[in-house]
Amino acid sequence: MKLWMICYDIAEDRSRRCMEKLLYGFGEKVNFTVFECQLKTAQFDRIWYEMTKFINPETDSLRAYPLCTWCEERVVFQGRGRKPGLPIDWIL
Repeated sequence: MKLWMICYDIAEDRSRRCMEKLLYGFGEKVNFTVFECQLKTAQFDRIWYEMTKFINPETDSLRAYPLCTWCEERVVFQGRGRKPGLPIDWIL
């Protein structure tokens, strides 16, 4: 599994909502159009293919940044949320 930061800028509201709905199934929303997702290579390939369906190359932008283990351990943040890589749900 690798941590990916996925960012998008989509002009059309409907496409932006579809992108958000797709990504909620794979990761955690950390900003308005930024998600952190723990994905296997095959998962990333599949989700990238699906994400490109919502993008108009003339008006929109889609980026995915893989974060290596070294980078993931050094993520700095302030405010809401939690450190990347922590499980979303804790079972006690």
